[in-house]
Amino acid sequence: RITNAEAIRQHKEQIITDFLKSYYADMYEVEKMHIGDKHENVDMYYLIDLKRKIFEKYWHNHESYYEPCSCGNSTSFDWDKVSDINFFEKGDDFQQLYLISVTYCGDFKDKRIYMVEYKDGKLGIQHEFFEVI
Repeated sequence: RITNAEAIRQHKEQIITDFLKSYYADMYEVEKMHIGDKHENVDMYYLIDLKRKIFEKYWHNHESYYEPCSCGNSTSFDWDKVSDINFFEKGDDFQQLYLISVTYCGDFKDKRIYMVEYKDGKLGIQHEFFEVI
């Protein structure tokens, strides 16, 4: 394990980043349905239901605080607006816990930190933190 530690670390970073990128892509597809001219012609309850289904797919923590309940008039999940990705891990093979921080440049520039855990055979988001820059 020591001789290939760098390859293992890079592989984990790619897996976790791809997981978060996939979450953003799914949420962004829903956002695109209600941004701009389409905003007035869309059923918001339907869009919130779509976001909740995505939430169920990607989140381990199902507290109502994190559950989607609204739609805004700007995007929050456009991966093209993500930069400065940093990756941290707990390093415990028995509780695989990771932090991934990103800077998102939307209407505001903010730093987001996602706590991602591998449990029950799949990755899932446990918490999201953010700092407005």
